[in-house]
Amino acid sequence: MKRKLYLITKTFPHEGGETAFLSPEFPYLSENFDVTVVTTEQTADEKRMGSEISIIPQVHLLDKLSGLLRFLGNADAWREFADIIRSGHDRLAQICRGLMFGTAAENFYRRLRKETDMCRETDAIYYFYWADYKCFGLTMHRSKYPHIHVVARTHGYELYDERELYGRQFFKPQMDRELDCLVFVSEYGKNYYLNRYHKKDGVKYPLHRLGIRKHTDKAPWIARDQEFVLVSCSNVVDIKRIDLIIDGLALVEEPVRWIHIGDGTLRNSLQDKAREILGRKKNITYEWKGTMPNHAVMEFYRQQPVHCFITTTSTEGGNPVSIQEALSYGIPVIGTKVSDIPFMVEGNGILLSENPDPQEIAGAISRMCRMEEKAYNDWREKAYQKFISAYDADKLHPEMVKELLEL
Repeated sequence: MKRKLYLITKTFPHEGGETAFLSPEFPYLSENFDVTVVTTEQTADEKRMGSEISIIPQVHLLDKLSGLLRFLGNADAWREFADIIRSGHDRLAQICRGLMFGTAAENFYRRLRKETDMCRETDAIYYFYWADYKCFGLTMHRSKYPHIHVVARTHGYELYDERELYGRQFFKPQMDRELDCLVFVSEYGKNYYLNRYHKKDGVKYPLHRLGIRKHTDKAPWIARDQEFVLVSCSNVVDIKRIDLIIDGLALVEEPVRWIHIGDGTLRNSLQDKAREILGRKKNITYEWKGTMPNHAVMEFYRQQPVHCFITTTSTEGGNPVSIQEALSYGIPVIGTKVSDIPFMVEGNGILLSENPDPQEIAGAISRMCRMEEKAYNDWREKAYQKFISAYDADKLHPEMVKELLEL
């Protein structure tokens, strides 16, 4: 009989959110465990799928008040507030933020306990895909359930201080104390956490990168006499700094076709900027593809010859799936020196500085355009081999499952 595993997600198994990251891992979990997915951001018009529980955050005033009072009865709350006061900055704002975080955590825990067999099941695993308030909700009450195991992955927004309002991740020491295992998706993120919280490396802090399924036996070949195609793929938001790509292309003299996949709040303003800056350049053409599901992105790479993938992001949670997808088709990468991107771009592309200017970006694109055939093809092969060695889901996810089975 398979062990019970509750997988706490945001939107998975529905489209959006972390589905692109979790879809390759889920078949391995299902094969080895009796899995129930607990989705927490399901919209009203989405139908539940199979063994799924939907726990949407409560919005009623009485629920919030009740959760707040229960939270204030927990010693973890006062430990955090004492630390905030000692920190000496934004004390009132941080305490208010901590109260909101803790209240949401307490309310989620109550719903989770009601919807699952937490009190009765022995040896069950609660696997939080994000180490956020939901994970804290259960770890606050972990001492009541010595018969279960609690595991969390941590990625970016719930790991790095600078990604959180007021530059503080809340309740991390309290959460860490009660977790059986905290799984990191990047070496950079793991080192950040161990240094930030003065932890020693060990079995409690494993590194398990995310990966995607292999789709072909070798990197596809692209003739160099074809139009040079540059692709970027991301949400159109501030931290992705797509405006830098536009500014860089404005300085490029070689013929380039730029395609962006993704959508977001800045799309209209960036389209206006592209029309203004690139519209008068005869050597540059561009196209906005908008949002595409991952299978459509992979099909795009299969049909459309692409010479280079570019990202000018200012931050990443780990190893971007968008870069993994490009590597899986043997596409060289231009990327910024943030998070684990330096690990992904080793002899298979060009690593930009952490905060590149348009001249640096233009230089990287022009260099890729002018490369000799042999050197360029060597980068393509190394891009594909990086995927095989580091991001093939058929190698990565069985290791994660083994970690869970050994709890």
